[in-house]
Amino acid sequence: MPDRLAGGRAAAADQQDAGRKSRKRPHESEDNCLYAVEVRFEWGPRKAAANLRTRRVGFAEAVMVLEDDFALTREDRDAVDEERFMTLGLVNLGNLPVVVYAYRDADIIRSISGWNANKRQRLVYERGRSSEVPRHRLFASAAWRRGKG
Repeated sequence: MPDRLAGGRAAAADQQDAGRKSRKRPHESEDNCLYAVEVRFEWGPRKAAANLRTRRVGFAEAVMVLEDDFALTREDRDAVDEERFMTLGLVNLGNLPVVVYAYRDADIIRSISGWNANKRQRLVYERGRSSEVPRHRLFASAAWRRGKG
């Protein structure tokens, strides 16, 4: 009798192993990479200096919003000649800038403008962060955009 029970348990274990092997694993965190290649950021030096002087946000800091797992990104509907995007996200030291950028190539992002988020933009970001939605959600509402909406 013990042999049959052991054999029965072994057969059941084999069936469970077979079931585990056929089951798909959930994606690992490494699989959620936004970029497949290394991305280079660029901007005009005069434009960067003017942006830092007038809006007190450097482009080197502003593009770091693209590394924020909870950043909000939307298309800039005011862009005329090229497709532009706006991303609101957290960078080091708790700053919350908005950056406007365009893709020059698949691996080159050109920074166009940046500013510190206003109160409405901060609230939208905080609401989005508390919902724990995956990285870089496309944000359709214009509520945070430059305080309009």
